[in-house]
Amino acid sequence: MKIYLRVLVCIFFGTFCSESFEGEFREFVARDGRVVIGRIIECDKKTRKIRLERENGGKIWAEISIFSEEELEYIKEWQSAFDFLSNNTLTIKIEKKEVSGESIQYEAYLCNRGEREYANLEVEYCIYIEAVRKAGSNHDDIRCVRGSLIVENLKPKKSVNKMTIAVPLKKKYIKETKQYTETDRFGTEQLVSETRQQQVSEDRPVGIWFRIRGPSVEKKKVVRDVCYPSNLRKEFSLAEMPAAAHPESPVEDKTLNHLESLFPLPPLPLLSD
Repeated sequence: MKIYLRVLVCIFFGTFCSESFEGEFREFVARDGRVVIGRIIECDKKTRKIRLERENGGKIWAEISIFSEEELEYIKEWQSAFDFLSNNTLTIKIEKKEVSGESIQYEAYLCNRGEREYANLEVEYCIYIEAVRKAGSNHDDIRCVRGSLIVENLKPKKSVNKMTIAVPLKKKYIKETKQYTETDRFGTEQLVSETRQQQVSEDRPVGIWFRIRGPSVEKKKVVRDVCYPSNLRKEFSLAEMPAAAHPESPVEDKTLNHLESLFPLPPLPLLSD
């Protein structure tokens, strides 16, 4: 006869905790036939235990060894997800590379400090450029330049650098013609036209939204988002966005984690209205 323990499981991992990163209720079958219904909130590699949160808010630790082979595979997937989402085991940093004010690109630095090897990590990013208007012009415009790349292989204790595409920083001019009347030395008036180029806007880099898809849990990709600068989230909404995007990350890593499909993964953000 099966004994059911009502257990709720959500994911918590240091500063990378997110409401979006939660598993579904599921049955954890022990070797002795007992069944735990819930979801994981923490894994302790040293003691080889997992922490479960009950439906009433209570939390318990359970030794990994008590579970069946099928559950051990599932727990292993979660451990891999924890490592992927932790800045202690997978460090992501970004540097801005501006070339004499003519173009902007970002260099993504990924350092694998853990024991797991990552292969074919899918990265998409969105670089935001603001066309700053000069005095007297209309409102500033912001555009999004998207791109993607693959991190083919990232071995344990190794690092890799990836560059985004270079985005030109443009200056926009319009022709302005002025007419005025001049009087020559004989007292004759004549109409004079003067045309010149007037700058109306200049591109300024705003930042980058970096999204990397990592290991899978029950065939659902774990996704890590990093914004640079970190306050970029406050300026943009998770609006519909076609195609892919490109990479970067903040000095102070502010990330939002997702478990794709368990909770709908929002598209990369465009602009707020």
